[in-house]
Amino acid sequence: MGRKGIPQGEIVVDDRGRTSLARVRAGAFSRYSAEEREDGTIVLTPVITVHPADLADLEAARVTAKALTARRAKEHYGEPAAR
Repeated sequence: MGRKGIPQGEIVVDDRGRTSLARVRAGAFSRYSAEEREDGTIVLTPVITVHPADLADLEAARVTAKALTARRAKEHYGEPAAR
């Protein structure tokens, strides 16, 4: 039994449906997606939310890196042979 007579791993919700994951959470995640299955099981999956502007920056960096890699390969190996 855990504290206050609650079995280990069991979560209790308050009258507003809120609870704390501190007793069962294994990682340092602060955001989760929640899915309720037909049998009543609730599955929480850690998520990382990326703002659309940050995602655009990441995509631009990926495209830049890809272009640089292609340019370096071209400089190293020369122009591809015509077929």
